[in-house]
Amino acid sequence: MSRLLLLSYGLLMAGAGSARSEEPNGPASRIIHEEITAFGRLLVVDEGDLRMLRFGSIDGDDQSRISINRPEQVPMDYVRDASLALAWVPKVKRVGMIGLGGGSFTNLLHQKLPGVEIHAVEISKEVAEVAKRFFRVPKHPDYHIHVEDGADYLKRTDLRFDILMLDAYDSDDMPAHLKSVFFFRLAQSRLKPNGLVVINLSLDEAPERVVARAFRQVFPQALCIRSKDANNLLLFAHARAALERGSALKAKALKVDQDLHLPFRLADIAARIKQKCP
Repeated sequence: MSRLLLLSYGLLMAGAGSARSEEPNGPASRIIHEEITAFGRLLVVDEGDLRMLRFGSIDGDDQSRISINRPEQVPMDYVRDASLALAWVPKVKRVGMIGLGGGSFTNLLHQKLPGVEIHAVEISKEVAEVAKRFFRVPKHPDYHIHVEDGADYLKRTDLRFDILMLDAYDSDDMPAHLKSVFFFRLAQSRLKPNGLVVINLSLDEAPERVVARAFRQVFPQALCIRSKDANNLLLFAHARAALERGSALKAKALKVDQDLHLPFRLADIAARIKQKCP
């Protein structure tokens, strides 16, 4: 049975900056929970069948998004794109994630890879509780959430990961210590020899390029993909070597589609991967 370890850290969210729903005649927004945290105002907002995690105001960007009545769906583009990691690493035993938010990515893996062991490291106790109460992060003996700084955890852990996803933001930006060359080298040191790192960038153009350049100093052969909604840029990199792309990657993605029956086509995502990143 595969064991999956997910280390999740977020000053307030995962996938910061993802655009909110903007249908002109769409369902009205309804706040079902709000609280003031050390990092600002936290809101859970329902719009029709969608539930969103937002910060600041009811009109803030969606940091996490789920379907209320169709829990198998994955409404956020960047979460679907991040799942391409499964094509490059078909035999996953341990995954780390820095940035829990509403748990969209972690929950997908928990559902599709049964028997996984999840360790979520989340600096905000409030976000961790909201993720469990409103976003279906399960209370499960294999799904542990620790309130701790993710970078500190990576410094002290002796675990190594098949996949490590970096997706931590505060209310406006990535914390400075989580977008540095030092941190990316730390992440690299926590990968298995055939491990993969993924970073989600949801920043304005100039800051995005700065972080991407720092990432490529450590992972010069990184590949990238822009989400269809254009709000997120994901970079993928092998611990040491180049990643497959083209027909070889598509074939592996098709195999994952057949094995896991994801609610989206991973092969279509594989076709959008690019070599030239910011």
